[in-house]
Amino acid sequence: PQLPQGWPGFRLHYRYRNTVYAIEVRAAEAGALLVDGQIIEGNTLQLVDDGASHHALLHVARRQEPAVSAEREETQSKTIP
Repeated sequence: PQLPQGWPGFRLHYRYRNTVYAIEVRAAEAGALLVDGQIIEGNTLQLVDDGASHHALLHVARRQEPAVSAEREETQSKTIP
């Protein structure tokens, strides 16, 4: 997953049958997923219908865009008929 440039993150509440998930997504240096304080491998949240409330925190690593020098930057002009 990726966040738009400039977004620090977002929060949402998701209901899965009888279970509510409070999900928080944040921009970070490295990716990580924690569910109820426990680190989970990967970035996939496995939904469980246990009737409890759960908190998921997803840290999304920012992509480092390479700097483009003015010499290498291509001009992109288009003509509209």
